[in-house]
Amino acid sequence: MGAIANIGVSVTARVSKFLKGMKRARRSLKGFGTAVANAGRMLKTMALGAAGFAVAGGLAFAKLLGAGERFNRAMNKSQAIMTGLTKVLRDDMQKAAFDTARVTVFTSEQVAEAFFFLASAGLSVKKSIAALPAVAQFAQAGMFDLGLATSLLTDAQSAMGLKSKDAAKNLENMVRVSDVLVKANRLADQTVEQFSEALTTKAAASARFYGISLEEVVAVLAVFADQNVKGSLGGTAFAIVIRDLTTKLIKNKEAFKKAGIAIFDKGALRPVADIIRNITQKLSGLSVEAKKTKILDLGFTDKSSAFLMTLLGSGDKIQKIMDSLMGAGGTTKSVASKQMTFLQKGLAKVEAEITRLGRTASPVTDAIGIGLGEAADALRDFTKELTPRDVIEFLRKVLNFVDIFAREVNIRFHELGRAIVSQFVDAGLALANTSLGKSMGITVAGMQGGVDFVSELGGDIVDMRANLRRLTTGGTTMSGARLIGDTVADKMLAREDRLGLVARQENTKAVVDRFDKAVSKKLKVKDVDSISILTNILSVLKVAVPGGVPVAQ
Repeated sequence: MGAIANIGVSVTARVSKFLKGMKRARRSLKGFGTAVANAGRMLKTMALGAAGFAVAGGLAFAKLLGAGERFNRAMNKSQAIMTGLTKVLRDDMQKAAFDTARVTVFTSEQVAEAFFFLASAGLSVKKSIAALPAVAQFAQAGMFDLGLATSLLTDAQSAMGLKSKDAAKNLENMVRVSDVLVKANRLADQTVEQFSEALTTKAAASARFYGISLEEVVAVLAVFADQNVKGSLGGTAFAIVIRDLTTKLIKNKEAFKKAGIAIFDKGALRPVADIIRNITQKLSGLSVEAKKTKILDLGFTDKSSAFLMTLLGSGDKIQKIMDSLMGAGGTTKSVASKQMTFLQKGLAKVEAEITRLGRTASPVTDAIGIGLGEAADALRDFTKELTPRDVIEFLRKVLNFVDIFAREVNIRFHELGRAIVSQFVDAGLALANTSLGKSMGITVAGMQGGVDFVSELGGDIVDMRANLRRLTTGGTTMSGARLIGDTVADKMLAREDRLGLVARQENTKAVVDRFDKAVSKKLKVKDVDSISILTNILSVLKVAVPGGVPVAQ
């Protein structure tokens, strides 16, 4: 009898202990959910910070490589049309490009591209290197792109006959043209581009033929511009005035001599300002009719005299502008520098150095390019004999492997579960078939419930491991972390409540007394309800076990 009582007390104690353990587990799991969520948030913050640094670093490196690659492409395009390139000259071109980019609004890539325009304009490599800073400053001061700047500046220089085979002299003349045009833009109502256009439209050719200086012809163009005769029209007007003055003089020498107007001095053309002052003086004080008669006597027609009439009275102005242009040296550099803010100057230097650094990383991009090329060749060779049937067969094998793997995992899992509970089943069934087991209500059905209970706990453990695996592998969100912990805790709480319900239905001491009474009657059980309490405890928890559990008959 004492043995049976001990068993009852032991069972009761175990149930009570289990219930307490379940409560602790529930609280722990609740706390675990909160802790995981908090830790997850902290880890997420740390991860985001680390990821931010990683992404920022990756983007910076990509930007670095990109800047270097774009510079290399622009430089390669420029060098492709150049001849006589050596390693020293290539290095000089790169240095000139970076040095120019540091002090202008143009990027290193744009400056490298400028070499293409310089070479297209007929400049040698050495002349291009020397001219690059001047062209960039001219473009910045005139507020146009490097391609147009190169065209305007080199064309104007060429039209004026100021090109030189000597690189240093050629640069000197180019800077002179640039300074004069930029200075003229500040003195007259005409843009740098319009002045250049005027020069290349007949004005420069006429000036060069008659020996008129760059500063003088631009001064006349400036006066024309103030009379709204601009751009190509101004260049044409200048050419017509010079042509008519010289031609009419030759054809009407006596009329010019009688009028007291001199165009040449010892065979050379007098300064235009002097000629205009001379004509203006001889016509001043005359009536309108007399002025018109004198002009016709000199051989001018109404059409040819129109532009000359525009200049009358402007001799002093032409001289003043010309004198100012004679001191135009350094104007382009000064204007270009003043156009940049301190921030622009700083950013220009940063951009140039980033590109220079990216240029030193070109072996990386070269390696990537070579690797991509080799990969493309390998893919080409692989796909030469590849047919759609081969692709379908490959996919079929992949899907078949996935299916076999999934089925094997499922089978092994169930086999493992059955092996774990089989020991409990064997022991439980053996006890259920004894008289002692039957007197205690330990039946085959009761053991089935116990097996189900163990299986259900095992399933919870598997679920918990799966959820934890999701947490550790980033398979869930931070809010999901709390939900996982709470869900597992709720399952445990539900099972606790079900056990507690059964335990509360009977007084533990009464159960022990009844077990003692059953033994004293030599296992003649009359109070079936009392003895079947353990069966109830197990059976109310019954849950289907995958694959079923063998039941002894």
